[in-house]
Amino acid sequence: NTSLHDSDATLTLVALGPEFGRAALDLLDLAAALGQLERFDERTARVVDLRFFAGLTEEETAQALGVPPTTVHKDWRFAKGWLMDRLEGGRR
Repeated sequence: NTSLHDSDATLTLVALGPEFGRAALDLLDLAAALGQLERFDERTARVVDLRFFAGLTEEETAQALGVPPTTVHKDWRFAKGWLMDRLEGGRR
């Protein structure tokens, strides 16, 4: 019985921006961090889902969430920094 963690599943976070470099992260760490973000700020976590996983633009994400594109831009910036802090903190 092999778990996702045992298979050394990693993801390169290029889509989140250059501040992540080409860091390969354990998918379980990413899932845990996204769960924490969702408990902290549900809308911002939804922005990550739509931008990163669904590949929507800021404008498409704004339309899907019913918020202005500037809100999506701010949420996306915040989420990238927040996730980077959580994910890099786990490697120290």
